[in-house]
Amino acid sequence: MDAFANTNNNISFIPLNNGQRLLAMNEYLYGCNKKSVQKKYWKCIVNGCTMHIHTDDNDIYLCSGKVDHDHEPNSDLIRTTRLRQQMKQRVGGSEYECK
Repeated sequence: MDAFANTNNNISFIPLNNGQRLLAMNEYLYGCNKKSVQKKYWKCIVNGCTMHIHTDDNDIYLCSGKVDHDHEPNSDLIRTTRLRQQMKQRVGGSEYECK
């Protein structure tokens, strides 16, 4: 069974200066690990955590790994990362795209 099957899979994205994005879901952050024609593979950004999720090319949640995170969720990290990136965008004055 999918680890997130019975939870709210509210996905949002945080643009980064390098043109990439972080995916935020259920108080965890993921970085895009690889991309195929039909899927994007996202890995938890915490060192050592093996949790991963898949989205389709339109960023719709598909599934997650069979194991759970080996750390607690961190909503503060998501908020501070989002705020930091918003400040950088205001200073830089440009929008960032997902590559």
